[in-house]
Amino acid sequence: MKSRTSCFDGRFSLHLLRRFWPLWLLWLAILLIVPLGLHENYEGLDALQTMDGIRCELLDAGEVVVWLSFVMGALMAMGMLSWLYFPRDCALVSSLPLRRETVYFTAVLTGLVPMLVCDVLVFLLLLALYGGSGAGTQYFLWWLEMAVLANVGSYGFACFCGTLTGSILVLPAVYVVLACAAALFEASVHGLFDELLYGYMSGDLHFDFLSPPIWLVSRAWRKTLVPADFKIGVAGSYAPTVLDYLAGLCAAGVIFVLLGVLILRRRHMETAGEVVAVPVLRPVFRACMALGAGLLGSVLFLEAFACHLHGRTKFVLLLVLLVVFAALGYFIAEMLIKKTLKVFDHGWKQFAILCAVLIAFAVLTELDVTGFETRVPEAAGIESVDLSDGWQVKEPETIAAILDFHRGVIDHKKANEAAGTLQSETVWLSYQLKNGETLRRLYLLPLSDRHRADPASDVKAWERVLNLPELLLLRVRADRPPTADTLEDAWVEVYSIAENRYKRSESVPLTRDEALSLYYDAILPDAEAGRIGRHRIWSGGETTSAQTNLEIAMTIRSGTASGRSASRALDVRVCSDSALTLKWLKDKLDLEPTPGLW
Repeated sequence: MKSRTSCFDGRFSLHLLRRFWPLWLLWLAILLIVPLGLHENYEGLDALQTMDGIRCELLDAGEVVVWLSFVMGALMAMGMLSWLYFPRDCALVSSLPLRRETVYFTAVLTGLVPMLVCDVLVFLLLLALYGGSGAGTQYFLWWLEMAVLANVGSYGFACFCGTLTGSILVLPAVYVVLACAAALFEASVHGLFDELLYGYMSGDLHFDFLSPPIWLVSRAWRKTLVPADFKIGVAGSYAPTVLDYLAGLCAAGVIFVLLGVLILRRRHMETAGEVVAVPVLRPVFRACMALGAGLLGSVLFLEAFACHLHGRTKFVLLLVLLVVFAALGYFIAEMLIKKTLKVFDHGWKQFAILCAVLIAFAVLTELDVTGFETRVPEAAGIESVDLSDGWQVKEPETIAAILDFHRGVIDHKKANEAAGTLQSETVWLSYQLKNGETLRRLYLLPLSDRHRADPASDVKAWERVLNLPELLLLRVRADRPPTADTLEDAWVEVYSIAENRYKRSESVPLTRDEALSLYYDAILPDAEAGRIGRHRIWSGGETTSAQTNLEIAMTIRSGTASGRSASRALDVRVCSDSALTLKWLKDKLDLEPTPGLW
């Protein structure tokens, strides 16, 4: 017998309400913490402090509500779809004169609508209590919007996960794993490339937006507005930054609910209690478990226990780990599906195919079939280069020197990998190309005594790059040149060796006029001549003899985009050939340098 209604049945909805009313009461109790917290934090403060604090707290409370929505969505789905997980309940519901779509949509709406009603009730309570504080209605609406969008998105996805399994305990596990799967898989691939590709540097995840918990935890949820950001109808100094993403999450939740209907139509009700309730998805479950466990497990094992290995030994170990962890994932999945430990008498063909895919992927990566390791951009196509120490260079001479260094590192790949990474200098290059693309590379240069003494070594070549004229000037030039208004303080640090052989220092303060004179009349000219600001990778030998015991430090205030002030520290080590700086220090402060201290 078919249902009289197409998508909702009131009697079944009342049945669910009577059974699971504590869930909505729990959600309402959680939401009521927001107005109580505002009252406790801002009672007794003046109007301006209260207004600013409530604006900030409402957005922060919205963030908390979003995270709790992920938890509540899973709990609500476990309750509303509980009739799918127990054979007796499933048989009773199947005997009702209701279509599967009617039962499913009734359960979904019965769980969702009271949650949204709770959101609105707390919103109205917040308006009643704090609407007159001057915080602005927009902030209360933002809180409500964050709560509603998160509720629909998380609960809709949880309902979809609920149709995939026949176990109420497996539902939250499937919910968490699928919610994070895209980011974890991409991170595992990045980790494999880190192990196999020479010069690979992991960047930002490109598909983390498909994993809401990971995407949201890595983002700032609110921003401070400046006058240029204010729009008509926006009252306040803060604004949320994730509303567009939450709107997309809400739309995805609705789509997942509809996909759940398609799965439920073809689901056998006899699968109540099964880990994977849809037979066609069981091979997919085994394959995903094998591939995911193989990649993630092998990468984590190498990073935790075999980071000292390199070359062929590390590659062979990686292949073994891929097979071992893939076997764990595959046969654990089979045990969950079959509900028995006796699963080793079948399934070997599919497992062999999955292992072949993993091994082929690793071998092709190791062979560098894409030419990643040998790719060096053309000088004419480079806009700028960002270096390890945070400086950005643009001069053609500097870029040409960096390209020569880069080619040399590639030529010395085998020697650098064989040397290991116990003593190494980390170098990363980020080329900003004129076509808008970015090319990043990271290298670990061996830093043994032999490499330090060899003028042709890569680490020596890197030190020469870091002491090119453009970089020397960047180290002593401030983002905003110091003036009498921007210079906060300045001093000269004089180091010496105590009787116990420990270094100690004494600070000699500088007036603003002295600091400006020292900066413009001595430091900058010395830097332009390559006599100050030199970078040293290690201590000892010629590097030590070129340094003195004098260090100049300044704090320069600079403006930021938000209108707030920030300070930049300028630290310059005086070298033994810093003629103008040494003369100034001698004439003005009577300071004599001590070479070779460092």
